[in-house]
Amino acid sequence: MRRSLVKDLKSYSWPRMWRDLFAGLTIGSMFVPQGIAYASLMGAPPIHGLYACLIPIIVYAFLSSSNRMTIGPVALTSLLVYAALSDYQHLGPEGIIGIIIAIGLIVGVVQLIMGWLKLGFVANFLSQPVLSGFVSAACLAIVISQIPSILGISKPLDGRCIPSVVHAVKSSASCNLYNLACFVICITALFLFKKIHHRVPAAFLVLVLSIIAVWTFHLDDSPLTLVREVPSGLPLPIIPEIDWQTFSDLFPSILALSLVGFVETISVAKVLEQKYKDHEVRANKELVAIGCAKIGGALFQAIPTSGSFSRSAINSSLGASTQMSSLFAMTLVLCTLLFLTPVFYYLPYPMLSAVIVLSVLKLFDAKAFIRLWKSDRRDFAILLVCFLITLLIGIEEGLLVGVLLSFSFYVYQSIQPSITTLQHVEGTQLYKDPERFETMLDPEVLILRYNGNLYFGNAYHFKRHMLRRACQPNETSQIKHLILDAGQIDFVDSTGIDTLHSMTEELHKNDVKLYISGMIGQVRDKLYRAGFLRDVSLHHPSVADAMHYIKTGQKRLLPNDRDYSMQSNEVE
Repeated sequence: MRRSLVKDLKSYSWPRMWRDLFAGLTIGSMFVPQGIAYASLMGAPPIHGLYACLIPIIVYAFLSSSNRMTIGPVALTSLLVYAALSDYQHLGPEGIIGIIIAIGLIVGVVQLIMGWLKLGFVANFLSQPVLSGFVSAACLAIVISQIPSILGISKPLDGRCIPSVVHAVKSSASCNLYNLACFVICITALFLFKKIHHRVPAAFLVLVLSIIAVWTFHLDDSPLTLVREVPSGLPLPIIPEIDWQTFSDLFPSILALSLVGFVETISVAKVLEQKYKDHEVRANKELVAIGCAKIGGALFQAIPTSGSFSRSAINSSLGASTQMSSLFAMTLVLCTLLFLTPVFYYLPYPMLSAVIVLSVLKLFDAKAFIRLWKSDRRDFAILLVCFLITLLIGIEEGLLVGVLLSFSFYVYQSIQPSITTLQHVEGTQLYKDPERFETMLDPEVLILRYNGNLYFGNAYHFKRHMLRRACQPNETSQIKHLILDAGQIDFVDSTGIDTLHSMTEELHKNDVKLYISGMIGQVRDKLYRAGFLRDVSLHHPSVADAMHYIKTGQKRLLPNDRDYSMQSNEVE
């Protein structure tokens, strides 16, 4: 079922409104600390994280195909922006916010164009091992990026993981114990609140308690690092600007943000769709929605936004069923901007670091490492390489290498698909893999199933393997008949057809007769038009029918099957 906020409002009821209101206020209480925290993670002034909870949410609510997902500042997008701007951190928060907003605008335009061009399928290029390795490495990178705030030391000039750790070790002697103690207390409190119940707005409660503690004990006069001045009021519209050189330098990061942001959003939306089954998520519409949300946010000084799994999960668990819950959450943030920003003067930065660290650690997918090691070593290798390169070299490099590895393995699998030997299962009409079933061997008949398409990329592999198996006699058998089970072939090109012709000739020279079974109709028609299936004995509906012909010389057809020797005009 296709849903939209406008359609939902036509059938809106008081019970649904109260559920959306309760969920929205809870999510809104999460927006405040997380918006400030993720803006700080990017290196932006905290207020711009709250701006990201206004216009983007309104735009997405009306354009989205998902009725429960919430968008806003998220850890992964924040880290990607921080990594992209590692060479600009010396400009300080006020110096780089213009670049961050411009990045959000450009990413939004890229995603909007992708949506218009129906390019939602590009998300398929990010396989699950790539995403797991990338996100797990990103989680550790986010935690490492918070070390300066936790210890109260200066940020390193090089924002990569290894230099950051080395810098932290060298600067540990000047550790700010107030910051460290505040972080330990806040992350412990967050953990305990989460243990009480997952619906408890732990981040909001710890934010309030930390502000009260700083104000009560006059810790604003201590070395504890505080947010201090936060402007109040609503953001004014602007036109983001970025020079050509900066745009060129950041373009790879912009592409990574466009793809990862979409994948993150659509993944959350699909999970909610499968769970509730009351709406249909459309990838291209989601691209347009999140693209427009970023564009609208950038015009009103917001940092880039994406779909949030944690907030969306809590939102749906609290009974929200429309995007009205996001609008209620936005209203709470709006009230905060108008009336409550002065209290953020007492908000300690280590508390924000605690929110970030606890939020991202649950994204570390340790189970994926164990599962893939046991089930698929190839995918495990992709995951591990993507993880290590992302962690040790960089975000964009890890993502790019992971995609290239996945694509390379896919191409390799397509070029060299597996070929399975089949034998007769006694007492049945079935022909199965002898390694999995008890079968009977016919020494004069070789049955091979080709598990892939036949085209220019694998034609040589196909012919070489078939001829080697059929034309090299051994001590126990002399092959006279080769049955090719072609049921897995649903595409053949001109190179593949030429290969079948030449292979048939080679087999004939070695006194081996070829039979093809199970070929689907469109492939059979193509082969006949190419002049390959003129011999009535060549194609058979199944392996059993081919064996029947070999034993009796009589051909069996299905009731509606086409005998090409009898009905050639239908094809031609």
